[in-house]
Amino acid sequence: MVKKIVAGLIWTIVVLETLVFFLPKRELYFLGERYLEPLNIVINGEDASDFGWLFSLKGGSIVYDKMNAAENEKISFLTTIFYNRLSIASFNLSNELAAAVPARVDFLEARHTIFVPHKIFLSGEGEFGAFSGSIDLFSRKIILAINAPSQIQQKYGQIFARLEKTPEGFVYAYDY
Repeated sequence: MVKKIVAGLIWTIVVLETLVFFLPKRELYFLGERYLEPLNIVINGEDASDFGWLFSLKGGSIVYDKMNAAENEKISFLTTIFYNRLSIASFNLSNELAAAVPARVDFLEARHTIFVPHKIFLSGEGEFGAFSGSIDLFSRKIILAINAPSQIQQKYGQIFARLEKTPEGFVYAYDY
């Protein structure tokens, strides 16, 4: 009896992982782009690749309301039934947006696992410094700890004035 339950569980995992592996991620991405068009958001010049569990975008620019908003070097999305990771490498905002917020993001990562299903873990680094935090899906809270260099704190003082200052850095907390 136990052998049948274990065998059934293993076959269920194999079938689900096979479905995730062969899911048409490229086509789903381009379908998502079509849903962004009515919001005046267009992504141009990207090269989309589907490698089974890994989907990646290389290059591309994000245009919002006919204004070039950002340039991207690489985005990758690793997905399985147990673990998911979205990684963004070398993301740069346009010069118009750089006046209001730090423009360069060297690395950004979001991770989710079924072993902690209520949280999405975030980490990143860029011109703004380093940050880490999480999104709690049950309590609907976003908490980020940001370690920003002093020159960035001075340059974007209006942003950091709204954040809570702690010995570890600045804390951004938001209920959605």
